[in-house]
Amino acid sequence: MERLTVTGKHCDSLAFNIFLFGGIFLLCYEALFVLPSYDPGKVQYVWLHYIVAGWLAFSIYGNMYKLKTTNIVYKGRRDDGVISNKPRGWKYCRVCVMDTPPRSHHCKVCNVCILKRDHHCWFATGCIGYHNHRYYVVMVTYMVITGVYCNLFNSDFVSSVTGGFSVLNVIWFMGPHVGWVFGYLDGYEFFVYTLSSAGIIMTVLFTWLLVIQIIQIRSGQTKYERTMGIHNYNIRRQWNTEEVFGEKSFLVFLSPFLNSALPGDGIIFSSAD
Repeated sequence: MERLTVTGKHCDSLAFNIFLFGGIFLLCYEALFVLPSYDPGKVQYVWLHYIVAGWLAFSIYGNMYKLKTTNIVYKGRRDDGVISNKPRGWKYCRVCVMDTPPRSHHCKVCNVCILKRDHHCWFATGCIGYHNHRYYVVMVTYMVITGVYCNLFNSDFVSSVTGGFSVLNVIWFMGPHVGWVFGYLDGYEFFVYTLSSAGIIMTVLFTWLLVIQIIQIRSGQTKYERTMGIHNYNIRRQWNTEEVFGEKSFLVFLSPFLNSALPGDGIIFSSAD
């Protein structure tokens, strides 16, 4: 268990640094390199694009900050043995040596029990649970918006560098290092191909993560419950949404610092049974 935890923490650190510094680098690349390269007559209201870039960065990293600083750990009473007559859905965690509420699970990387645990997020170096689920979903949503925005905005720029669409260009998008090693691409073209490929891959990745969250929220499930086919907490769609985003629901997309109280405490849940 200790070795697994240490290995997981190393993966966390690597993924978080890629997300943090890679995202900042790509933002600077778009705002300070790609945008100024356009003809002023082709891209009007340049200042508006900078405002949009700032808003997207604020939304992504603001939600990341809230995600990481929000407490989602269950701190129950430690016991030496299994307590009898537990409430329905409660279970005993042998690692934490205590009974834990329904929908909570022990994370082998964080080495704690998480309230309504959904999954462990490598990019956030921590788990997604009851009290920070909102920030994860909003952050991923803005990552998808940013990816689509940048890829669409880059289309003319990339086309001008790569010489337009062709079968060979598609191959270089899939493996720019191959073209560079064999002399088909110079350093500048390799740089543009690599960043463009990374942008497309990350957009697809985060879109996939967002789709998974939408499916789970609609059905009132966590990742574990979806995997196991558990539908006990699927009461109604509005309730499922409020349990993630809180009483102000979609207003939380305006700011990660907007208070939106959740309907419960992450310990007691209403059941559809």
